[in-house]
Amino acid sequence: MGSRGPLTKADGRQGHRPEPIVRAIGPSRAPIDTPPSPRGLLKEIRAEWDVFWSSDIAGALTEVDHAVVVRLFRYRDEHARCWRAYRRARVVSGSKGQPRLSPLAAQLAFLDGAIARLERELGCTPLSRARLGLVIGEGMLTAAAVNAMVDQGGEHGEETGVLEAEVADRWRRAN
Repeated sequence: MGSRGPLTKADGRQGHRPEPIVRAIGPSRAPIDTPPSPRGLLKEIRAEWDVFWSSDIAGALTEVDHAVVVRLFRYRDEHARCWRAYRRARVVSGSKGQPRLSPLAAQLAFLDGAIARLERELGCTPLSRARLGLVIGEGMLTAAAVNAMVDQGGEHGEETGVLEAEVADRWRRAN
């Protein structure tokens, strides 16, 4: 056992899982019909909704995840509304007339945390996708694939520069 948990097995499996933990999502997946956005969302949040459902991330979701996505976009909508109001009055009068920070600041802080947590859970950032084991792109470039390419270069006498260019090209396509 490693210092941060069980080590990944040689074939990519981890712990008791019967298959590797990486799930590749290719752009060739069947297009997803964008579900209707929740009622009452601001125009820019509805546009974000459409972008989300047209992304490759949506291909990893199931019907069970729909409620979480709706909650994320309702939080985003509430954040945008609170931000507009907070910008108009950052400092308000307290109960005894003293200046104090608007209570919307606390609501914005809560919404920031909730939105960040849901985005991590859904894989909306590159780091969260990596932690979830999602690989988006045409394919993965694994250590075994790089080693196979190096072995091929040694057998056929390819120049190192050609091999490096091929590895870099395949890595760009995979990421």
